[in-house]
Amino acid sequence: MNKKYLYWGLALVVVLYLANSQKWKGYAYPDKNNLSNVIELGEFKTEDECNAVAINTLRRVSSISAGDYECHKDE
Repeated sequence: MNKKYLYWGLALVVVLYLANSQKWKGYAYPDKNNLSNVIELGEFKTEDECNAVAINTLRRVSSISAGDYECHKDE
């Protein structure tokens, strides 16, 4: 019976590790019609964190309406 709990506990640790090890990469484009002008934002732990930094970056360079951004999982 104890081995059963040990296996379930080990499986839970692996699942939690994999869930927390995902990283998000972000890019901001000050001019959405010129994607060669890109600002690399780096890696983030969550998609929400990536989105927030991307939007703030576009605001900082006064491109919130003219620009675009993307956040994707770094796999």
